[in-house]
Amino acid sequence: MIRIHRDMEYALLALLYMDKKNELVSARELAEAEGIPEARLKKLLQKLARGGVVEALQGAYGGYRLAANLSTLRLGQVAEALKDSSSYLPCDKDTVDCKKTASCKVRSALLGIIGLIEENIYSLSVGQVFGGLDVRE
Repeated sequence: MIRIHRDMEYALLALLYMDKKNELVSARELAEAEGIPEARLKKLLQKLARGGVVEALQGAYGGYRLAANLSTLRLGQVAEALKDSSSYLPCDKDTVDCKKTASCKVRSALLGIIGLIEENIYSLSVGQVFGGLDVRE
């Protein structure tokens, strides 16, 4: 089973809340409404803003709002904005010091499977996943 990181869960909760509110929301409001630690949420919102997933407005009346409609926002965009150094396989990076990498019989097959999963899941819109829409649209 693919592991969905807590950061992705928190980000999706925040995006769904912003969509429902349809106005600027503060990190504090979001954290309280969704039960997310505020400090962690602020870091996630910064990543999402840098990735173009949300817009951040500074100042006393600032906050966050969606940069795009959930029907057009892809899970892949959210995942890329949150990207960290974790990976599905310990050997999926070329920098791994493994003596078997060159002769491994399963590494390339597993990386291919992971690529197919990412291609299919990441192409779904957030709206498709949470709106109950037919994912084959």
